[in-house]
Amino acid sequence: MKYLPLVLIAACAVNLVSCKKKNKDDAGTPVVDSQAYMISNIQDITFTNNESMIWDLPVEWKTGKQEKVTVTIGGLPANVTVTPDTIAGLPTFKPEFTLTARHATPGTYPINVYASSATLGTKKYDVNLTVLTSANCVSEFIGSYPSTTHTYGDTTDGTYNASIVSGGPFILSITCSSLSYNSIKANLNCDNGTFVIPQQSSNGGVFGSQIKGTGQMLDNEKVVIKYSYLYGSSTTWRNYIDTLQ
Repeated sequence: MKYLPLVLIAACAVNLVSCKKKNKDDAGTPVVDSQAYMISNIQDITFTNNESMIWDLPVEWKTGKQEKVTVTIGGLPANVTVTPDTIAGLPTFKPEFTLTARHATPGTYPINVYASSATLGTKKYDVNLTVLTSANCVSEFIGSYPSTTHTYGDTTDGTYNASIVSGGPFILSITCSSLSYNSIKANLNCDNGTFVIPQQSSNGGVFGSQIKGTGQMLDNEKVVIKYSYLYGSSTTWRNYIDTLQ
C-alpha cells in the first residue's frame, strides 16, 4: 500500500505529458486542445451568391497568461473570398471577417477556422458554408459600353457603342452598333455570370438576319459576347466576338 501514491503520481505525470502533446490534422497543422481561450460564434453559415456577409468570431481569454491569438479562415470554395484572411490580437478581441461569393457554385462546403497562439499551438474548428442560389443580378450588367470592340477571326475593327438594359428578371436586352443588332434578349445565369442568346431576329440588321450566342461578365467588369450571325437570306453563319467596355 505504501507504493500506491508513487504509482498515482507516475500516472498523473504521464497524463500531464499526454495533455501537452501536440497532434496533427490531415493538413499537417499542429493542433492542441486548450481551454485557455475560447472562440464564440463558431457555427455553420449561409449566405447568397454574389453577396457578402460579415462573420464575427470573438476571442475570449479564459485562464492563464494572456498571449496573442491569430484567427484564420481556410478551405473556402472557388469564387468565395474572405477579407482579411487572417486577424491577430490580444484577447479579449473580436475578429471581423467579410465573406464574399462572386459567381460561386451554389452548394454546401466544409471550411475551417484556425486559432493559433505561441505556446498553445493551433485549434481547428470545422464548419459548413452554404452558398444559396443568386438573386436577380441584371443590375450588374446594365449600362453603356462606348468602347466596345468587334472581332471577326483574328481581325478587330473599330470601336462601337453598346448598351445593356433590363429585359425583365434574369433577362438582358442588348444593343450594339457593330452589326446593328437591337434589343436582342439574353437569358442570364447570375450564379456564374453567364448568359445565353437564343436564336432570334437581330432587329435592325439586314431583314431576316438572325443571331445566337453566349456571353459572360469578366472580373474587370467587361462583358464578352461570342455569337453567330446570319445575314439576311444567307445560309452561312459567321462567328464574332464583341467585347463590351
